[in-house]
Amino acid sequence: MVGVMIAGVPVEFGSAYLSRRFERFKDEVAGQPTGRVCYDCVVPGLSKHLVLKYLLRTGALARGSAVALADSPAGNDAGLTEYHAEGIPFVSVGGAREKVPASLGACHVGGHADGAGAFLQQLVDHWGDAAGGFHRLPGQAGHLTLATVEALATAARAALAAAPPPDVPNS
Repeated sequence: MVGVMIAGVPVEFGSAYLSRRFERFKDEVAGQPTGRVCYDCVVPGLSKHLVLKYLLRTGALARGSAVALADSPAGNDAGLTEYHAEGIPFVSVGGAREKVPASLGACHVGGHADGAGAFLQQLVDHWGDAAGGFHRLPGQAGHLTLATVEALATAARAALAAAPPPDVPNS
């Protein structure tokens, strides 16, 4: 079985198109809107959390070499927060800071897609700053620490706050 996560698909599109297309697979795949702009299609009984656990167990993913980004740390993305303090920090890109558990507060960026973009831009811009880089050899932990991710999240929040409103052209 394979779980597929489709994110960033407008709910109107998913409801009008994906639901009909997945009707014939309704016993094997659950397709449903999960937020303002997201439409998830997963095999019932599987989750992003189970995929993360599998990747860790098989060594395909090492602590210190990955970050989880999602918008609902207290909801359907809660499983991705399990390793937040243990080598796979969780970055919240959901809109409301009040919906983020206190333990994840330093890694809340907000902004949904814009926040994810701002965080990933910080990650790319500072790729080599953390202990000589985030790269790792197979079987080794990486250097992407919680403190590093918190600093990147802080910089991403600042970048979002400094960005001009979307409807205002840059001068």
